[in-house]
Amino acid sequence: MIKIRFATKEDLNEMIDLYVDNNPKFGSDRRRLEYGLSALLNDPNKGYEVVAVAEGKIIGRIHIAMEWSVYRNANFWMFENVYVSPDWRRKGVYTLMHEWIYSRAKSDSNCCGLRFWAFENNKPARSAYHKMQMDGTIVELFENDFVFGNNNP
Repeated sequence: MIKIRFATKEDLNEMIDLYVDNNPKFGSDRRRLEYGLSALLNDPNKGYEVVAVAEGKIIGRIHIAMEWSVYRNANFWMFENVYVSPDWRRKGVYTLMHEWIYSRAKSDSNCCGLRFWAFENNKPARSAYHKMQMDGTIVELFENDFVFGNNNP
Protein backbone atom coordinates (compact mmCIF):
# COMPACT_ATOMS: atom_id res chain seq x y z
CA MET A 1 0.00 0.00 0.00
CA ILE A 2 1.25 3.48 -0.89
CA LYS A 3 0.49 6.40 1.41
CA ILE A 4 0.73 10.02 0.25
CA ARG A 5 1.40 12.79 2.76
CA PHE A 6 3.25 16.03 3.38
CA ALA A 7 6.88 15.55 4.34
CA THR A 8 7.92 16.31 7.92
CA LYS A 9 11.20 17.28 9.57
CA GLU A 10 11.72 13.61 10.42
CA ASP A 11 11.97 12.86 6.68
CA LEU A 12 15.00 15.12 6.16
CA ASN A 13 17.76 12.50 5.71
CA GLU A 14 15.67 10.33 3.42
CA MET A 15 14.69 13.40 1.41
CA ILE A 16 18.33 14.42 0.97
CA ASP A 17 19.11 10.99 -0.47
CA LEU A 18 16.21 11.27 -2.95
CA TYR A 19 17.34 14.71 -4.08
CA VAL A 20 20.88 13.43 -4.63
CA ASP A 21 19.54 10.42 -6.57
CA ASN A 22 17.40 12.74 -8.69
CA ASN A 23 20.19 15.13 -9.60
CA PRO A 24 23.73 14.21 -8.49
CA LYS A 25 25.17 17.45 -9.91
CA PHE A 26 22.97 19.72 -7.81
CA GLY A 27 22.99 17.30 -4.88
CA SER A 28 26.77 17.21 -4.65
CA ASP A 29 26.75 19.82 -1.88
CA ARG A 30 24.84 17.82 0.75
CA ARG A 31 25.25 20.54 3.37
CA ARG A 32 23.58 23.17 1.16
CA LEU A 33 20.87 20.66 0.30
CA GLU A 34 20.32 19.88 3.99
CA TYR A 35 20.00 23.58 4.83
CA GLY A 36 17.65 24.13 1.90
CA LEU A 37 15.38 21.22 2.77
CA SER A 38 15.42 22.12 6.48
CA ALA A 39 14.38 25.68 5.63
CA LEU A 40 11.54 24.36 3.47
CA LEU A 41 10.30 21.83 6.02
CA ASN A 42 10.33 24.51 8.73
CA ASP A 43 8.54 27.25 6.76
CA PRO A 44 5.34 26.43 4.83
CA ASN A 45 5.57 29.87 3.16
CA LYS A 46 8.44 28.41 1.11
CA GLY A 47 6.28 25.57 -0.20
CA TYR A 48 5.89 21.90 0.56
CA GLU A 49 7.29 18.47 -0.09
CA VAL A 50 4.76 15.75 -0.81
CA VAL A 51 5.98 12.20 -0.38
CA ALA A 52 4.82 8.74 -1.33
CA VAL A 53 5.63 6.11 1.30
CA ALA A 54 5.61 2.33 0.88
CA GLU A 55 7.19 -0.47 2.85
CA GLY A 56 8.33 2.03 5.48
CA LYS A 57 10.35 4.26 3.16
CA ILE A 58 9.86 7.27 0.92
CA ILE A 59 9.60 6.10 -2.68
CA GLY A 60 8.64 9.38 -4.35
CA ARG A 61 8.48 13.08 -3.75
CA ILE A 62 7.30 16.31 -5.31
CA HIS A 63 8.41 19.77 -4.29
CA ILE A 64 5.60 22.31 -4.46
CA ALA A 65 6.60 25.97 -4.68
CA MET A 66 4.15 28.85 -4.54
CA GLU A 67 3.87 31.30 -7.44
CA TRP A 68 1.65 34.31 -6.82
CA SER A 69 -0.66 35.34 -9.65
CA VAL A 70 -1.73 38.97 -9.52
CA TYR A 71 -4.36 38.28 -12.19
CA ARG A 72 -5.95 35.48 -10.17
CA ASN A 73 -5.29 36.82 -6.65
CA ALA A 74 -4.08 33.39 -5.63
CA ASN A 75 -1.08 31.05 -5.83
CA PHE A 76 -0.26 28.51 -8.46
CA TRP A 77 1.24 25.39 -6.92
CA MET A 78 4.35 24.77 -8.99
CA PHE A 79 5.54 21.17 -9.20
CA GLU A 80 9.32 21.05 -9.13
CA ASN A 81 11.76 18.19 -8.74
CA VAL A 82 9.31 15.34 -9.23
CA TYR A 83 11.06 12.07 -8.41
CA VAL A 84 10.01 8.44 -8.04
CA SER A 85 12.57 5.80 -7.06
CA PRO A 86 13.51 3.64 -10.07
CA ASP A 87 12.05 0.42 -8.57
CA TRP A 88 8.67 2.13 -8.18
CA ARG A 89 8.34 3.79 -11.58
CA ARG A 90 5.45 2.90 -13.88
CA LYS A 91 3.44 1.61 -10.90
CA GLY A 92 1.12 4.60 -10.48
CA VAL A 93 3.11 6.41 -7.76
CA TYR A 94 3.20 9.73 -9.59
CA THR A 95 -0.51 9.45 -10.42
CA LEU A 96 -1.36 8.91 -6.75
CA MET A 97 0.75 11.90 -5.69
CA HIS A 98 -0.74 14.09 -8.42
CA GLU A 99 -4.32 13.18 -7.50
CA TRP A 100 -3.63 13.75 -3.79
CA ILE A 101 -2.15 17.20 -4.48
CA TYR A 102 -4.86 18.08 -7.00
CA SER A 103 -7.67 17.38 -4.51
CA ARG A 104 -6.02 19.61 -1.89
CA ALA A 105 -5.31 22.37 -4.40
CA LYS A 106 -8.91 22.39 -5.66
CA SER A 107 -10.25 22.82 -2.12
CA ASP A 108 -7.77 25.59 -1.19
CA SER A 109 -9.27 29.02 -1.97
CA ASN A 110 -5.73 30.46 -2.09
CA CYS A 111 -4.73 28.12 -4.93
CA CYS A 112 -5.66 29.00 -8.51
CA GLY A 113 -4.11 26.00 -10.24
CA LEU A 114 -1.18 23.67 -10.73
CA ARG A 115 1.86 24.31 -12.90
CA PHE A 116 4.85 22.19 -13.89
CA TRP A 117 8.20 22.73 -15.51
CA ALA A 118 9.61 19.98 -17.67
CA PHE A 119 12.66 20.16 -19.86
CA GLU A 120 11.89 19.74 -23.55
CA ASN A 121 13.80 16.45 -23.72
CA ASN A 122 12.11 14.98 -20.63
CA LYS A 123 9.60 12.87 -22.55
CA PRO A 124 8.49 10.70 -19.58
CA ALA A 125 7.57 13.77 -17.51
CA ARG A 126 5.74 15.40 -20.39
CA SER A 127 3.83 12.19 -21.04
CA ALA A 128 2.84 11.90 -17.37
CA TYR A 129 1.59 15.50 -17.27
CA HIS A 130 -0.45 15.02 -20.45
CA LYS A 131 -1.92 11.85 -18.95
CA MET A 132 -3.12 13.97 -16.02
CA GLN A 133 -4.91 16.21 -18.57
CA MET A 134 -2.54 19.13 -18.18
CA ASP A 135 -2.00 21.44 -21.13
CA GLY A 136 1.51 22.13 -22.28
CA THR A 137 2.52 25.61 -23.34
CA ILE A 138 5.58 26.65 -25.24
CA VAL A 139 7.59 28.75 -22.83
CA GLU A 140 11.24 29.09 -22.17
CA LEU A 141 12.71 29.57 -18.72
CA PHE A 142 15.36 32.28 -18.49
CA GLU A 143 17.45 32.57 -15.36
CA ASN A 144 20.66 33.75 -13.77
CA ASP A 145 21.68 30.91 -11.45
CA PHE A 146 24.01 32.38 -8.84
CA VAL A 147 24.76 28.97 -7.29
CA PHE A 148 25.19 26.43 -10.08
CA GLY A 149 25.72 28.74 -13.05
CA ASN A 150 23.73 29.10 -16.22
CA ASN A 151 24.64 25.77 -17.83
CA ASN A 152 22.10 23.63 -16.03
CA PRO A 153 21.13 20.21 -17.44
